[in-house]
Amino acid sequence: MIRPMGNMILGGLRWGIALLACLAAALVAMTVPVRPPDQAAMKAPSDLLAEDAPDVTPEDLAAFMANRRWGVSLNELLRAEAAPPPAEPPGQGEPGLHPVLVEMGYVGLIVAEGQTAVLLVSPEGGVARLAPGDTLPDGRTLVSVTDNRLVLGGDGRPEEVLTLFPRVRE
Repeated sequence: MIRPMGNMILGGLRWGIALLACLAAALVAMTVPVRPPDQAAMKAPSDLLAEDAPDVTPEDLAAFMANRRWGVSLNELLRAEAAPPPAEPPGQGEPGLHPVLVEMGYVGLIVAEGQTAVLLVSPEGGVARLAPGDTLPDGRTLVSVTDNRLVLGGDGRPEEVLTLFPRVRE
């Protein structure tokens, strides 16, 4: 398709006008005097805040620190962190990880899409994923896994039920 000569001239004219407008704006911007700020008159940002800041009283967080919504309060956690670690793993009556799970090298539990697996530290030093029916490094079999229990058995031994997350005593 052949464009008429008038459209080409008109298009070039538009570009020329736009270019002249940009140059004019640049020239005006360069002629406007800009002075640097007076350093003596400037205030430090901290001085500006201090003048306008309202009196702030610290909030009382005692109720928040004593809240036992998740089974233990923050006060108890802070005391537990400050206390020396126990010499031996907790027994079955105390909250904490079951001693047999500690011996096994229990790392975690995976429950996804109806399938469950247990993560254990392997003898080689990595992490092994074991599903129900797999054999543990000590020769026992992982009979079943639920979201709170492991059942171990095999080799003529009675089945052993291990609770992963014991109830917290109040």
